[in-house]
Formats: sequence, C-alpha cells, structure tokens
Amino acid sequence: PSCYNYNFELKSDKGWAELIDLTKRLSEEESDLEEVLNVDRTLWMLAFNNVLVNLNSYTGQNSQNYYLYKDDFGQFNPIIWDLNLAFGSFKNTGLGSDLNLKALQTMDPLLHADNPGKPLISRLLKNPLYRKAYLSHIRTIVYDQFVSGAYEKRAKDLQRLIQIPMFNDQNKFYKSEEFQKSLTTTIGKRSKIPGIVELMSIRARFLKKHPEIAVIPPKISEVKVKSRKEFQSEAITSFRIQAKVEKLPKRVKLYYRYNSTDEYKEVFMADDGKSHDKRAGDKVFGVLIEPDADQKNLEYFIMTENARAMSFDPPNYMFEPRRVSLMELNGEGVEEMSNDE
Repeated sequence: PSCYNYNFELKSDKGWAELIDLTKRLSEEESDLEEVLNVDRTLWMLAFNNVLVNLNSYTGQNSQNYYLYKDDFGQFNPIIWDLNLAFGSFKNTGLGSDLNLKALQTMDPLLHADNPGKPLISRLLKNPLYRKAYLSHIRTIVYDQFVSGAYEKRAKDLQRLIQIPMFNDQNKFYKSEEFQKSLTTTIGKRSKIPGIVELMSIRARFLKKHPEIAVIPPKISEVKVKSRKEFQSEAITSFRIQAKVEKLPKRVKLYYRYNSTDEYKEVFMADDGKSHDKRAGDKVFGVLIEPDADQKNLEYFIMTENARAMSFDPPNYMFEPRRVSLMELNGEGVEEMSNDE
C-alpha cells in the first residue's frame, strides 16, 4: 500500500486492498472488471473528459482529479472532480508538449486507446462492446450539448448570473473585459485559456464528422408499455414493453430494476412475434417483465447495437431512466396499445 500513498489519498478507514485488487485486474486482460468496477459509469467519465478537453483529469498528463467510491454492490464508481481547468485550460495529454488551440479542437476521441500507461482507457476500449458504449456516450454529449448549442446558452446564463459580483470582486485574477469576452476569445498572455465557444464550436464539428462518431447507430422510438383498456376488468400485473428499433439492430436489451437502489437486471428483447412484440420482422421488439408480488414500480432503459454503433433510450438513462408503475397502467397516463398488438 505504501506504493499508492503518493498517488492516492484514502478518504475512508480502509480500502487499500480493494484498490490494489482493482489495479491488478486492470492489468490482467482475462479478469472480470465488472465485478469490481462500474464500467459504464467509467466510460461516461472518460467520454466527458475527452469531449470537454478536460485534461486535468485521468485523461491528461497526471491521471488525476477523480474519486473512486465503492458502492454496496462491490463496484468502484469514478466521480469527476476539480473542473476549473476543463475546456482546454490544461493542455497536456502526457504525450509530448502542451497542445495548441487547433490540437485541442481536434483531439482524438480515441486518445490513449493503445496507451498501456492509461489502462483505465486502453483496457476498456479493447473490448468491442465497451468501445461502442464509449463512442455512444461521446455522441450523446456532442449532440445534446454542443451541436445543439445548449452549452453556449447555459454558459451565457451563468455569465450573466455572476457578472455583477465578479466585476465588484477586488481580488479577481482577470480583468472585467477579459471575463466578458472569455466565451469567444482566448484570454491570458501566458495561460492562453481558450474561449469556450471558440474551442467547442470547432470541436463539435470535428467530432460530429469523425469516422468513429459519424457512423449511424440504431434508432429507438415508439417505446410503449401495455396498459389496461377502458372497461377491461382484468388488472395489469406485469410490464409488457415494446419499442421500435431501426437501422439494422443486431441485438436489443432491456435493463430494468424495481427500485433506484437496486442493480439493473438485463434481458433481451425480440422481434419474433412471440415475445410480446407485434409481428415477426416488423422492427418492433418486445419483452415481458413479471415482477415479484410486492413490486409495483419499474425503472428501465433500452440498449441496442448494430455492427458499428450502439445507442440508448433514453440517452441520459443513468439519471433519467424511463419509469412506469402498475398503478399507472391500471389507470391513466400511459398510451394504450391497439387491438392488433
């Protein structure tokens, strides 16, 4: 454990043995990482760091600024921390000199994919399924926040919110005029902090066109759960879920749990006419979830992949999964399925 003291600070009464086990498993390609690591949450962190050019992080030179929290399921979860140097303010990837503005704008989404010195990246991205999920998360962040322009609106709202107290701050590090133009223009003679829009408008276009991001993922739509029809006497006691999935899906999975504190379970959805879907081959996939007697609520999301890409519904499933209850299904608020279903 003394070898870890320089790089890690233990925040609990114990944990060195668990951390050593995690790092050992990272170095052994045949080990089951998912036993000790929340892989999907890790992939989200890595996607976030890459898209936002957050190099004062695991993705950058010093592999730092994140917490590892071991949950009740025995998995370590990474938690992002210390973001004041995101958006290209810290510029070193650990591979040579600091990056200039153009290099920051066009930083490879697969940075460190083959770098043994970054095993959390290289080990995970060797797995084809994890790689698809990582690229899907990049695609989600890029389109939802940057291609859409949502980030710029949010940044301007925050800038207006803090403008007066910032101008009145006698100890501020930057001039008021630098603050006003910092969204669109590089500021600082030595630090050269990129303007957020200056950096991300070009980076978003670069990532959108990147061959690993520009592939067409499967499309999930028309997600429905069967509800009780008017005047139907028999109560709904299970969750019959359907979704239309297009763009050549190879497989479709439903992830579900009954409580937000549970682990997700997974089950395949099928388009065979026998899986509570519609007709075989009509691109409508279905599955039946029979809850335990005391379970009345369901949280769920859908994952699908084709030969080159993966997608999720809803995209922000980690924090906003779909939710439905048997009470809703036996009352109002969920769209009914037609008689031919």
